[in-house]
Amino acid sequence: MGNALSERYLLDNGTAQGSIISPLLFLIMINDLPDTLQDIESSLFADDRCLFKSGRNLSHITKSIQNNLERISTWCDNWGFKISLDKTVAVVFSHRTNTHIDLTINNQAVKIDNKAKFLGLVFDSKLNWNEHIKYLEEKCKKRLNLMRAVSGKHVGS
Repeated sequence: MGNALSERYLLDNGTAQGSIISPLLFLIMINDLPDTLQDIESSLFADDRCLFKSGRNLSHITKSIQNNLERISTWCDNWGFKISLDKTVAVVFSHRTNTHIDLTINNQAVKIDNKAKFLGLVFDSKLNWNEHIKYLEEKCKKRLNLMRAVSGKHVGS
């Protein structure tokens, strides 16, 4: 800022966050990632990826997803990407009650949950949208309370 300079930092991998060219370089870098997947569907938006497979045989689906997680993990290791296990979640969409699965990435368990947020939508395991509606209600309440605080008015005033 002005004449003051920050300390120098070594960037081992990637591009500076906020750089204009970063999104383009990222897209070029991951261009061959979809080629590594087999026997599943996937969705990719920026750095958010979703893998999915439908069918009646849960063990076959789990095996297919696990094989592709290993393919993605190997690809990431080869190209210097890291998968965030904190942001990774698996959901079984079913009306059945016994839907236990085990998935791993680099021998670490993937979190299994009954809901997942993807591109702003909350998908729950029963696909009834109740979790998404709760999420929207909470989001609206926070914004409404903020507007009330700024305006200095209470409900019904």
